[in-house]
Amino acid sequence: MSNASKNEAHSSLQSPTHSALHWFNSFRNRIAVLFGCLLLILGIIVVSYIYNASSNRLTIASGKSLAIIAQSVSNMLSSTLQEREREIILLSKRPLFATERNQEKMQQALDRIKDSYEHYAWIGFANADGKVMVAGKQMLQGADVSQRPWFILGSQAPFIGDVHGALLLASMIAPMDDGSQPRLVDFAAPVYGENGVFEGVVAAHSNWAWVRSVLNSALPKEHDGIEIFIIDKHNEVLYPNALIHSTIVPNNIPASGEFQYNEWRDGKRYLTAMALVDSQVSTDLGWKILVRQPSDMAMSAVHDMRVIILLISIVATLIGVFTAYQLAGALSRPIERLAATALGIKNGSRQISFTETDSRLKEVISLSNSLQGMMTSLLDREHSLVQMNANLEATVQKRTNALEQANKELAELALRDPLTQCFNRLALEEAMTQIFKQAAEDGEAYSVIMIDIDHFKAVNDTYGHQAGDEALKKLVELMHNNTRDGDFVARYGGEEFTILLPKTDSKTAAERAEQIRQIVQDTVIEEIGHITISLGVATYCQSDQRAEIILDRSDEALYQSKENGRNQVSIN
Repeated sequence: MSNASKNEAHSSLQSPTHSALHWFNSFRNRIAVLFGCLLLILGIIVVSYIYNASSNRLTIASGKSLAIIAQSVSNMLSSTLQEREREIILLSKRPLFATERNQEKMQQALDRIKDSYEHYAWIGFANADGKVMVAGKQMLQGADVSQRPWFILGSQAPFIGDVHGALLLASMIAPMDDGSQPRLVDFAAPVYGENGVFEGVVAAHSNWAWVRSVLNSALPKEHDGIEIFIIDKHNEVLYPNALIHSTIVPNNIPASGEFQYNEWRDGKRYLTAMALVDSQVSTDLGWKILVRQPSDMAMSAVHDMRVIILLISIVATLIGVFTAYQLAGALSRPIERLAATALGIKNGSRQISFTETDSRLKEVISLSNSLQGMMTSLLDREHSLVQMNANLEATVQKRTNALEQANKELAELALRDPLTQCFNRLALEEAMTQIFKQAAEDGEAYSVIMIDIDHFKAVNDTYGHQAGDEALKKLVELMHNNTRDGDFVARYGGEEFTILLPKTDSKTAAERAEQIRQIVQDTVIEEIGHITISLGVATYCQSDQRAEIILDRSDEALYQSKENGRNQVSIN
């Protein structure tokens, strides 16, 4: 091959490279590439910073929200366990079971208690030999329960059993909503007679279905895939029922009150929070509340924002490249100054300006103004992104505040009767403890009025439960209207109510009780007409050792009013 041919071939092989270099050597193209890269890098930096900051803050906010939900469920579950245990312990200490053991009265008392709490599947009293002597609605009456764990452990001390399937009661109670066999939680307490002799065990089996209402009340209306689990001390799922055998809890769950991302056995990543159920009851059940939310749902707002910011950055970059390409053709000597200015901006300076040029060329001035406008627009977008981040934080804080307010309202609701809006039995027990302590310190008497609507079952049977509910609410209204500001009105259970009268002697309390009785008798209730009530009055004595003694004496006085013909006041 001749030298000319070689040179021609070499020239042919090098032409693509030379063509590319020739394109890049164009001043206009270089300016366009430079500004395109500048805008792209700055956009990536801004997007990355805002995305990382928003991700971290949203993760913390979402995790705290889940932790608050877990703690809220734990508090409500603990409160329910404490209330049920206190009810059984109080029942075991009543003279009706400890010393009197009048089977008819025991049957009436257990029937009332079972009717007052819909989730009691069974409640009863077994003697020292383990034979069920009396039970609510006579369920399992006469059965031998001596080998049941609740009787064995409940004969020694107050006992709460873990969740288990129904055995003797399986055929007597309805299945769960999902068709599965009913599951129960046991509450038991020993009964001691005179001289501390063991007389038997009072126990109740609570249907595990009550936990569903507790969890539903804790979830926000828009829960975005949030799921709540109850697990036992072995990390086995107790709730929800549908996932008991199909869901395995990860080993590295967060500590109580903490949150973290966990990969569950279904291969998905969840933001998970945990709270211990510290109910301070007699038996350490070791239950835990796990709340989880799919990570993509927890971070959905940030992902959406990232896509929007990326699109804005891409569009802005394309606009900037196009503008720079069009304006760069007429640039010459001032280019170094403009390049230095661009480099300073790239390094983070915000004080310099593209308009600081000594060129009088209209093209250069126009380019300088355009570049300055682009920079101002980019800074405005940066400010807008920061504002968007601030708005996002405000939204998260608002939701957190709303959740905290909901928790406060739930705590208030836990002390109120949902039908009559007066205080419930839990609130009554707390008030009794406080007023008894005060009376023991200053020696000033207080009184207790126990009230029961006469023949209330007949009212329900004749006029319907809705009319009965209206009668209960009307009775509460009359009691509130005829008591002092410092008096305490509470629904004891069913149609029974209790009034605590601070700093009130027996005579004044009896007069107040008679006043209420007369007003109720004279009041016409819509759809029903007249109702009457029986009342029992008891007053604190310095010899009383416990607050429950005054309550028991007022209860005995109430039964005396009933036995004497009802619609009257009796004083113990």
